[in-house]
Amino acid sequence: MQHTIEFPAVALKNAFAGLSKVISSKSTLPVLGCVRIEADANGDARFQVTDLDSFATGLVQATNPGRFPACLIPFDPLNRIVKGAKNALRLVQEDGKVSVQSSFGTATVAQSLTTHPLKEWPAVPAVPEPTLTGEAAFKKALREALECASTDSSRHVINGACLDLTQSGCHSVVGTDGRHLFSANTFQFDLPQSVIVPNRKFLGWSGFNADGNWRVGLLTDKKGEPEWLELQSDHWSFITKPIQGNYPNWRQVVPTEDRNVTRVTLSEESVGLMLDALPRMPGSDDNYQPVDLIVANGQFSLSARAKGDPASSQVPVPGATVTGDDAQIRLNRTFVTKALRFGFTSFEITDELSPILFTAPGRKLVAMPIRLESATSPQPTPQPEAETAAPATPSAEAPEPTQTDERTTMPAETNLTPPRRGNLQPKAEPTNGNHNGTNGQNGSALSVAVTQIETVKTGLRDVIIELNATLDLLRAAEREKKASAKEVESVRATLRSLQKVAI
Repeated sequence: MQHTIEFPAVALKNAFAGLSKVISSKSTLPVLGCVRIEADANGDARFQVTDLDSFATGLVQATNPGRFPACLIPFDPLNRIVKGAKNALRLVQEDGKVSVQSSFGTATVAQSLTTHPLKEWPAVPAVPEPTLTGEAAFKKALREALECASTDSSRHVINGACLDLTQSGCHSVVGTDGRHLFSANTFQFDLPQSVIVPNRKFLGWSGFNADGNWRVGLLTDKKGEPEWLELQSDHWSFITKPIQGNYPNWRQVVPTEDRNVTRVTLSEESVGLMLDALPRMPGSDDNYQPVDLIVANGQFSLSARAKGDPASSQVPVPGATVTGDDAQIRLNRTFVTKALRFGFTSFEITDELSPILFTAPGRKLVAMPIRLESATSPQPTPQPEAETAAPATPSAEAPEPTQTDERTTMPAETNLTPPRRGNLQPKAEPTNGNHNGTNGQNGSALSVAVTQIETVKTGLRDVIIELNATLDLLRAAEREKKASAKEVESVRATLRSLQKVAI
């Protein structure tokens, strides 16, 4: 029996643009290079791809109603046909074979495609029905949190954004790389526990972000740990494995309200000038891209200088409202630019060594400073006290600096998993009345020691990264030295040969 289904070329191009964000072109399993296509009697067709860690399913409405049995077609050849199509495309399935028909004027061209056995397709996880996040702001918050997430493979647990449910009634979306942190609250997720969303290409795709409000669902394993996470829009479903591990206790690095600060509020004119000036100011080729935010005599300005240049370039920022005393702080300019792009128009400076806090309704961005050259001796960045219910986790001290400018880091990882519904909690060890309400564990000396070990490990990883970078420079210098020696020897050989020439 023959089954035919037809789609507008534009609809297929949009669908394949999203599918290409998930499918792997280098997989050794042929089935993972296929797209699964199936349509019901109403002509609602589902295009699905997977890389085993994620499943993306797009819903495309056919122009003709009718059932189309499930089949597996190689993605690349079908994608090439879709990209070059200008008119509608028809898929014809007969006797287990599939062909694609295209119209060119009055002519019709058919191209046969190979198929793979359906039994090779991996089973799609049965995630509980996703529920609405409650507001469209969630999409924006998740994108911004993922943009602040780490890309360091040695810190896998912060390679994504955390949906933090530890504070009932005020759930948060958080992302950090250890140098800066983004958080947005006021959400209410209908999930059994906190979960870390991995930074996948599909989540940043504009087609998925523009496809209505998102719904979130979570599947847990027998131990109650997150196993599969689903984000669903009007026409798309994205199922992925969440990141396993304990997310850092991020609240302890957010500056508290009971502190003396200098507050700067930016106008639209100020934001535009800063976005234009920051990339052009000297020092942009420096590893840390430092820029000074200076408040003096009620005026706000930017200052930066190139390495080796004793003079700084200063840019006054008109339209900024200043409240508080004179202050100065040095930051990586990419953090400032990111905060402005995210819509933050107000920030608070405590001092040159404390984190700067960018604020907006329901959102915060914390950035660690670079130590000013005027500092007489490097001191660890003081960390704000944690919530009263949770003992503060010791922060990771930065390694001994090799230059005056130095970045500071955020604290090590602590558990963010709230008590699971319906499960008994482990019996707490005796404590001195100090209980960690954030992670459900006791605050005994043993747990503090374990946390300290994790802190030391984080610091050692940073040292190793710096040592590897230095080692690469030494190897490059050694190669240059060998090349120079060869050139000198070549010149000497030429001179010796010239000496032998008789005139």
